Amino acid sequence: MNAQDFALPGTTWTYSDLENGGHHSYPRAIYSLADSTINGQLTHLVIGNCVCGGATANYLYGINRRVYIYNLQLNQFTILYDFNLNAGEHYICYPQNATDSFYVVVDSTGMDTINGQLRKTQFVHTQSITGASFDFSGKIIEGIGSTNCLYPKYICTPTTDGLRCYQDGTLGFYDTHLAPSCDTVYVTFDDVGEIESTLLVRVAPNPFSERTTLQIDKNNMAEGTIDITDITGRIIREEKFIGSSIVIERNNLESGIYYYILTLKESKATGKLIID
Repeated sequence: MNAQDFALPGTTWTYSDLENGGHHSYPRAIYSLADSTINGQLTHLVIGNCVCGGATANYLYGINRRVYIYNLQLNQFTILYDFNLNAGEHYICYPQNATDSFYVVVDSTGMDTINGQLRKTQFVHTQSITGASFDFSGKIIEGIGSTNCLYPKYICTPTTDGLRCYQDGTLGFYDTHLAPSCDTVYVTFDDVGEIESTLLVRVAPNPFSERTTLQIDKNNMAEGTIDITDITGRIIREEKFIGSSIVIERNNLESGIYYYILTLKESKATGKLIID
């Protein structure tokens, strides 16, 4: 597995988010939608985050078993993962939209076999440099990333409960069995980072053959738009809607995996659609 294969378009990470009080958890999906270029560097556009995580849109690329992320404030790429490192070694990580930094220290390494493929693992912890309250600890899997959150998280409540599922074109579908479901609800948080401000969307049925319904967990919803993209991020359908229930017809769409981007004035949500 090479870091060059990291976050290719179509890759999906699904994490578990705990609500305030910790009574329920919701799947939160992060998607690699398309290739992009920044300062001459080919990158992958990845949308979505974790509670109190990085920006909604990030740009990642891999080379020489390292994964780099574009830091919007520093206006440069910084290291997100370094799969070359072994126990006792470390690197400096910069959270997105912040000049704070911390050490990511590798405590131990190992190997996991996932879907018949051998992947290096690292168990890491964070060591503050500037006093910033960020966490990037736990298990990291080569080619997948952190099982806690793909990006460094600001320490806050609520937080993520770990990686539910992962999928890409090389590894296939990987279910960690953290939760019974991977794609009942997909959530993208607004900039305020509060769970009360999130937009919850339930998709049923999914997979579907002829049509499916997106049910938005808000009343008297104002007008919004919904885009349907293929796994490369190409928009293949754009529609407007009014209300809290949206019916998506298959029409001429072929069987496969698609993504929706639902946009309202104050919120945005993304999710996966599977046509069988």
